[in-house]
Amino acid sequence: MSKVAGTGTSNLAPEAEAAPSRALWFAWSTWTWGLLLASCTVVLDFFVVLACLPAIESSIGASKAQLQLVLGAYAIANAALLIVGGRLGDLLGRKRTLHVGLALFTLASVGCATAADPAVLILFRAAQGAAGALMQPQVLGLLSVSFQGAGRTRAFDLYAATMGFAAVAAQLIGGALVGLLSADMGWRACFWLSVPLCLGSAWWVRGVVDPSRPVAAADQVAAPAAPSPHTTSPFRGLGLFQRIDLVGALMLGALLACLCSALTLGYEQGWPEWSKRALLMAAACAVALWAWQALGRRLGHHRIIPPGVLGANRFWLALVTIAAFYAGVASLYFVIALELRDKAGLTPLGVAGMLCVMAASFVTASSSRRVKARVGAWWAETGLGMLAMGHLVMWAASTLTGASSWAQLSAYAVAVLLQGLGIGLIMGQLVGTSLAKVPAQWASVGGGMASTLQQIGNSMGIAGVGLAYLRDDGQSGSTAAAVTYFLVLLAVVLALRVVAGRPTVVR
Repeated sequence: MSKVAGTGTSNLAPEAEAAPSRALWFAWSTWTWGLLLASCTVVLDFFVVLACLPAIESSIGASKAQLQLVLGAYAIANAALLIVGGRLGDLLGRKRTLHVGLALFTLASVGCATAADPAVLILFRAAQGAAGALMQPQVLGLLSVSFQGAGRTRAFDLYAATMGFAAVAAQLIGGALVGLLSADMGWRACFWLSVPLCLGSAWWVRGVVDPSRPVAAADQVAAPAAPSPHTTSPFRGLGLFQRIDLVGALMLGALLACLCSALTLGYEQGWPEWSKRALLMAAACAVALWAWQALGRRLGHHRIIPPGVLGANRFWLALVTIAAFYAGVASLYFVIALELRDKAGLTPLGVAGMLCVMAASFVTASSSRRVKARVGAWWAETGLGMLAMGHLVMWAASTLTGASSWAQLSAYAVAVLLQGLGIGLIMGQLVGTSLAKVPAQWASVGGGMASTLQQIGNSMGIAGVGLAYLRDDGQSGSTAAAVTYFLVLLAVVLALRVVAGRPTVVR
């Protein structure tokens, strides 16, 4: 017998609002801010390097390929290990895993700051990305299980605002440090900055309490049946390795590393032969991982992705929506920077200043209760509409090259204002309501999967907009093509939103 578990209301709609308690607001003043600071540090360290690349090149003699790896090693290691980091948090405890991640991130930052040659810097950048993969899922998991109703909505709104602020602030901080200090000291100071941020986060989160179910119970929920004596795992007796699923973790890590390296570095290098082979290897790893997961379900063994997580309230659909949305966000930043540089003639500092307009509107939309109250349950449609208008205004601004520079800059300012509002309305709600679908005992795995799809969406988005927008010499191309690309992505997100609104039948 079946029953309808939902109506026409979207599965991606926010939860009902409830009045926050005093305990909630006390939490905002203590460990919650420590969680947000941890996520801010992970994002900050990725974007701050963008402003440091010329200084790194002149200081330690890094080649163009090595500079790409300074960026790529961080992103690839982070994306490849996010789900593994989430799995560790659910098994060992989220607070403990977060502290380990903060300690490793601190040590890796010191290694980056003291690196004497490009190879050492690339190695420690990969270590930073791996440590960030331990941190980020725990932040999302703890926010997801610690708050309900209005508290959860507020938590993920502030999470989104923190991410947007960190992305813009990183470029301003990096530019300022490199400009004020010598070339060698400036980029090193950017990495030293992460040390007090990690220590401050560790101090603030010391009082966090994980209210989810015990690890043992969580593992029992994940395993559909006790393994037969005749189907014992080859890792029997290895305890934690067996529960993590080491084979599955290696397959998943290889899949994500091949995919992200091909999309990130392959695109930068004009799709060389190795990038095509990496995509084929990623496809092979995906097939092998699917077969491994299916075998585990049949035998009752632990697997890296617990059974039922993807199907819980159609969490897989939320993940696809996240990937499609983020494919348009990272690529949008990329296009805006080139538009302002090549068509509006702004300096790097001017570009950063214009991005501050976008950051201000983003933070306002994601954290303002008045704005949230006005859009209500139509947050996705309103946000997508704002983004569409911003994209069209950006296209109009690009056609004003022969007009007054003030007219063109004003049009670009309106465009980034609308785009920031649209992203701010959607981002926090999308991540928060997606993770609300995941059972509490697997909140960190869910957070790791959401973060992984964000990374994949970012890489796919930049590669896609590069094909649609850039000329062969890497300069700005057709803004109309870029806007068409963005509008197609918005249509995909809206279509997924409609699909999510269909009734869910539970048998």
